[in-house]
Parts: sequence; structure tokens; C-alpha cells
Amino acid sequence: MSKKTYVALVHVTRHVDGERITTAPGEEVSGLSDHDAQQLLAMKAISDPVADASAKADERRAAKAADAPFKEAKRAAEAEAASTKA
Repeated sequence: MSKKTYVALVHVTRHVDGERITTAPGEEVSGLSDHDAQQLLAMKAISDPVADASAKADERRAAKAADAPFKEAKRAAEAEAASTKA
């Protein structure tokens, strides 16, 4: 069993100890086996908030790194333009 907690993106119905449990979208889903969690993640039926936050942080860092050369070129162009005004 996975100790991780996921968030349902759709209604998730599962059987735990012979009991049928249905989780509504937005509610936490816990107690899944690793295999079930992998399958539900692949179907996009659940999300992993920790992994999602990490991925968003990685995207922000990548976007900032991609902007760095542009910002440097812009700064250099502005400095050049300012020096030729006088």
C-alpha cells in the first residue's frame, strides 16, 4: 500500500477490506496500492499534489532560465542605446 495521498480528479470507486468506497473529485484518496495509484495516475483519474507542485516549480525555473538570455540581450541593447543618446 502506498502511504501517499492523492486528490481525485473524477469519481474514484475502490474496494478496501471488502467495502466499496467512492471518492468525489477534489477529495483525498489514500490507501491505494502502488499499482492502483500508477494506473489511476496514468488515466488522470487522480493527481499527486506533491509531484504537481514540484513539476510547477521546475517549469518556473526552466522559464526563468529561458528568459535569462533575452533579458541580458535587452539590457545590453538598452545600455547601448542609452550610451549613443548623448
